[in-house]
Amino acid sequence: MIVSKKVLKEYSVFLGLGSNQGNKLQNLKTAINELSQNSQIQIQKVSAIHESKALGLDEEKPENFFNLVCRLSTTLSPQELLEVCQNIENKLGRVRQHNLTTSRPIDLDILFYADFILKTDKLCIPHPEALKRAFVFIPLGEVLEENWKDPVSGLNYAEIHQLFFKLL
Repeated sequence: MIVSKKVLKEYSVFLGLGSNQGNKLQNLKTAINELSQNSQIQIQKVSAIHESKALGLDEEKPENFFNLVCRLSTTLSPQELLEVCQNIENKLGRVRQHNLTTSRPIDLDILFYADFILKTDKLCIPHPEALKRAFVFIPLGEVLEENWKDPVSGLNYAEIHQLFFKLL
């Protein structure tokens, strides 16, 4: 008897992680560790940690964020990966407050999922703000594959970088 194995396709994904509450460094390390414990996720590369001001939060004097970007490969669908990310956020104490942007121990965002363009009520890929935020854009550059292109514009990192800094 011949048994065929279903071959699952692996996708390259970029996640943005941020923390501005509690032990920020440990929160990021724990989140990366939690991701790596999933058998359907392989961490490929993690950027350095970048500190940024907490902007747009509904509170006075929030702590700065620690941010990083990690590149991973996964056989999970975008929706399954979102669920994994939200479970990690919940496990690390993230409390979602409807219509409020507040400090949080951890935030995991799917920035890019292969060359997918997806918009649902719960998930937008690519992340609409990914290439507009220096705290995402700079660490993203540290982990990108050489042949990466933005699925929306078709531009590579160097071309986007040039445009980004012309706008500043």
